[in-house]
Amino acid sequence: MVNAGSSWLDEKKVNPANFYFERFAPKGTTAEEAVSSMETGVLKFGKVDTAAHPDARASLETAAARLLIGKLTEEQLDNWGRLADKCDGTVENGKLVDYEAFVAANCDFHEYPFTVADNPALLAAYQGLDTPSHMREALENGGVIFETVTQEHHELVELMRSGELEKTLELIQTHTVQAKQTMDTAVDAHDGSADEKPETAAGADS
Repeated sequence: MVNAGSSWLDEKKVNPANFYFERFAPKGTTAEEAVSSMETGVLKFGKVDTAAHPDARASLETAAARLLIGKLTEEQLDNWGRLADKCDGTVENGKLVDYEAFVAANCDFHEYPFTVADNPALLAAYQGLDTPSHMREALENGGVIFETVTQEHHELVELMRSGELEKTLELIQTHTVQAKQTMDTAVDAHDGSADEKPETAAGADS
């Protein structure tokens, strides 16, 4: 199933950012090069590494979608839809209303398919990404969130409900590209804040 996720990325010519699973490393790199500054899943706050996390999640979600398409019950789909509802009030006009609530609701939504897939290995792989910690670090000071984030959650549920696998996989990739853009803005804000600190300290001493 993980191989299927990797194959689909190849087919769509999507090159994930460096990631600590060799299977998803950019083609033509050695295992050592693929690790980059990621060491057994420890995220360092830079654009290459923060991009690696959404890419990894997308690969696992691709595998989960292939496994679950046409198999989710109406009750499971409705439960998933309710988790999408929980995200709706946490983002307004591209801004986080409550970043803690957003992280919790967003992570619950993305984890749900893995909890009902009856595949412990896939669930363990997803939980190993430690998505909540990475998101909290990136978004703790608020941030710009792409406008369609919550709507795409609902669209994903409905595509799975209707059994449209190819559109589901396309939406997973669209969602991932925009998630990486969100992470890029968070890194820029983080770097800008770090650059300002020495000046503030210097001003305090004068």
